Amino acid sequence: AETLPQDQKPPLVVSVNAEGKLYLDQSKDPIEASDLAVKVQAALRLDKDRAVAVRGDKNVDYGKVLEAMVLLKNAGAVKVGLITQHLEE
Repeated sequence: AETLPQDQKPPLVVSVNAEGKLYLDQSKDPIEASDLAVKVQAALRLDKDRAVAVRGDKNVDYGKVLEAMVLLKNAGAVKVGLITQHLEE
């Protein structure tokens, strides 16, 4: 995994829960896709190179994660990464 340079802001993180609901960063409240797109566009206007990542619940349909990634790309994200967790043995 790469570490962020000291002067770089942390990535915007979009989480997709098991029901397919979207969350931005540490928010406990779900956000509608259209509102998420507006917030991401605004953040990227301030820092066009800001990293954006998607974290999907292990039980969510993968299509919902892909939808979130497409939404972020359409909102102007240059690079959209996936946040993964190591499998416990």
